[in-house]
Amino acid sequence: MDNSLTLARYFARLVWLLVHEAQSVSDQKAALRAVVTVSKESSVRLRNKEGRLAVNGLVMPQALTGVQELAARLAVHSIEEIEIDPKKVHEKLLPGYQKAQKQLQLMIGSPKTVIPKMKAILTTLRPGSLIVFNVQGPVSNQDRQTSMRLIANEIIPVLKEYADSIGLVDAITKKPGGTKARAGVKRNPVSDRGMLKELGLA
Repeated sequence: MDNSLTLARYFARLVWLLVHEAQSVSDQKAALRAVVTVSKESSVRLRNKEGRLAVNGLVMPQALTGVQELAARLAVHSIEEIEIDPKKVHEKLLPGYQKAQKQLQLMIGSPKTVIPKMKAILTTLRPGSLIVFNVQGPVSNQDRQTSMRLIANEIIPVLKEYADSIGLVDAITKKPGGTKARAGVKRNPVSDRGMLKELGLA
């Protein structure tokens, strides 16, 4: 199904809201969500065609919200064409996404595969606090709740037990200045980089 005109209309409305309704954050978010949702199924090329907005070569009705505004903005900034193609966006983002997973900035998987990676972070950084962000992006509410349940019930208890076993102290329990520096004595390391080699990150 070709939703290119719908995508262009949503995008034009988003631009119009950003320019003319800067305080309407909720409307801007709704317009952005609409653009993201439709862009998964459609690709579109937007051009300024003699002062009018053309979508994949077809001139759009000028009465639609934001259409004239978008055409004018393209002309002012000397932009010949805007292309929205989900496949090309995916191809550009994928390498960075894979790199972030390899470097443990993103962790995707089951508790069985995530827990060893989280333990590696605790071992290496020895943090006093650990903040976990739940799944991001266009995911169903059921999947979000499943992720939260797995984190709370199967991952966090294991990490807490592991943190205790390696002597981690939380930022509230640890009193500032509790560890005294002594002249001529080497300070205890605040991190353990040994595991980085095992993970191929050293």
